[in-house]
Amino acid sequence: MNMPVPRRTPKELPRQILPLLLLGFALIGTNQNFTMIDDETRIIAAAAQPVRTTLALFWSGAGQHEHPPLYDLLLHFWLKWTGGAFEYLRVFPVVFYLVGLFLLGRAAKRLGGADSAGAVVWIGVLWPFGFLYGRIAAWYSFSFFLVAGLTLAYLQYVEAPTRARWAWLLVLGSSLLWTNYFGWAILGCLAVDQLMRWRAAEPRAKPAVLLSMAVLFCLAFLPLLRAFRTVLSENLVLHQSPLGIVANAALNVYSLFVSESVAPWFWSLSVPAGLAALACIGLVTAVVPAPARRFIFYAGLCIAVMAVTGILFTKRLLLIAPWVLLPVGVAAGTSKSLLTRIGLPLTLLLIGGIGWFGIYSRRYYSAPRFIEPWERTAQDAAAKVRGGAVVVANNPSFFFYLTYILRVPENTGAWKFAGMLPEQVLHSQVKSPEQWLASGHPFAPSMIWVRGMGGQITDGPMEQAAQELDHGCGARTSRLFMRDEGYKWKQRFFPERDELPWRIEVREYDCGAASPDQTLRIPTQ
Repeated sequence: MNMPVPRRTPKELPRQILPLLLLGFALIGTNQNFTMIDDETRIIAAAAQPVRTTLALFWSGAGQHEHPPLYDLLLHFWLKWTGGAFEYLRVFPVVFYLVGLFLLGRAAKRLGGADSAGAVVWIGVLWPFGFLYGRIAAWYSFSFFLVAGLTLAYLQYVEAPTRARWAWLLVLGSSLLWTNYFGWAILGCLAVDQLMRWRAAEPRAKPAVLLSMAVLFCLAFLPLLRAFRTVLSENLVLHQSPLGIVANAALNVYSLFVSESVAPWFWSLSVPAGLAALACIGLVTAVVPAPARRFIFYAGLCIAVMAVTGILFTKRLLLIAPWVLLPVGVAAGTSKSLLTRIGLPLTLLLIGGIGWFGIYSRRYYSAPRFIEPWERTAQDAAAKVRGGAVVVANNPSFFFYLTYILRVPENTGAWKFAGMLPEQVLHSQVKSPEQWLASGHPFAPSMIWVRGMGGQITDGPMEQAAQELDHGCGARTSRLFMRDEGYKWKQRFFPERDELPWRIEVREYDCGAASPDQTLRIPTQ
C-alpha cells in the first residue's frame, strides 16, 4: 500500500524557497571572508585542464585526487563559461548546496509531511557546518546534492515504482559513484534499507529490479575500477590505534553538528554544544518514525566505516549529512511529545548558537584553514616578486591567490584562469621547493620562503630549501602567523598528521647582504 503524500498548500514552496535564497545571498556575500582552502584550490586548478587530460588519468588507472572525475568535469565547463573569474568560483557549489537542501526537504515531506519539509530547510539554512562547507568549490556540495536527490528518488520509487522514477534513481546513483567512491557505501545502505522494509512489511522494490540496478551500477562504474583500486591501495589506513579511531569519530560527529568554528578543547563552549548534540541524537532516535530513523543509523554506520578505514575527515561529512538532517527535520515536524517539541528546538538552538558564535568571533577554530591570511600573504609576496624577489613556497592556497594576483600566464587579451602556480602555469620567480632545488637552488638578491600546512611540513624539500637559504644568504627575517591553539591536542591524538604550532611561516632572505646576521621577528598575535 502506497504511503499517502499530503497535498501541497499554495504557500508551502515559497516558504521553503525564500530561506534558501536568503542563505544563497549570505553565502555568496561572505565568500571573501573565508580563505580558499587547499582542497578546492587543487581541484579548481586540475579542472582548468582539458577534459581529455582528466579522463586520460582515469583510463590509465592513475586517477586524480581521491575522487572520481564527474564534479571536476562539470567544474571545467563552469570555469570555461566564467573565464575562471574569482568571484564566481564558489557560486557553483553554493547552487548545488541550495538545491540539495530543497530536495532534502522534498524527501522529508515524503516521510513526515509539509512541517518536516520546512523544518529540514530551516535546519539546513541555520546549520553552521553547512555555512562553512556548503561554499567550498570542491565535490562536497555536489555530493550533498546527489545524496539528497538520491534519497528523494529512492523514496518516490518505493512509493510508486514507475520506469521514469527507476531511471532517475539509476542516473543519480551512477552520478554519485562518479563523484565519490564512498558512494558504494551509500548505495549499500539503501540495499540494507530494502531488507529492513521487507521485514517491516513496508513498500519496497522487487528483487529483480534491485538486481538489474546493481548490475547497471557496476557497468557504469567499470571505467573507474582501475583508479578505484589505486585509491584503495594509497589511502586506506587500517592500522590505527583504537583511541585514535574513537577520537577521530567523536571529533567529526561533533564538527558535523557544531562545525569547525569551535574546537573541542575550548571546554566552556564545546561541552555544552557536545551534550546538546548527544541530546539531539537521542531525542531524534527516540521519537522519529522508523523509516526516517533508519537513515540516522545508516549515517552512523558510514561514519564508523570511514573512521576504521582512516578516511574520516570533515571534508567527507557533507556526503553523509543529508541522512542526519533528514531524520532531525522529520522529528521536528512530526513529534507530538511535549519533551521533544521543547527539547529538540532547544538543543538545535544551543548547537547553532555556539557554532555561529565561533564563526563570528573567528577565535575558536579547530582547523583555522578557513581564516588563514593567505590572500594578504600572497599580496605581500606579489609586491616583492614585482620588485625582483624569488618565492619558494609549499602551500596550494598561497599559490592559488598568487596566481590570481600576478595573473599568470600573461597574455594580451582578457586574462583567464588556466591553472595554478607553480605546476600548471609557470613564473620564473615563483617556485616549489622541489623545482628550486632541482634547478640548482639559484639565489636572487631577495628570497622569500613561505611555509604553510600543505605539502612537506617539517621535513623534505621545504626543510632542505630552508637550509640552503640559511647557509647561502645573509640577513633573515622570520614572521609567524596563526598560532594553532589545538596543537598539543592534535599531537596527542593525531600525531601522524604532522601538525605545526604555527600555521604560516614567512622568511625573507637578503642574499646580497654581506652580513650573516639574522633578525628574528615574531608577531604577538
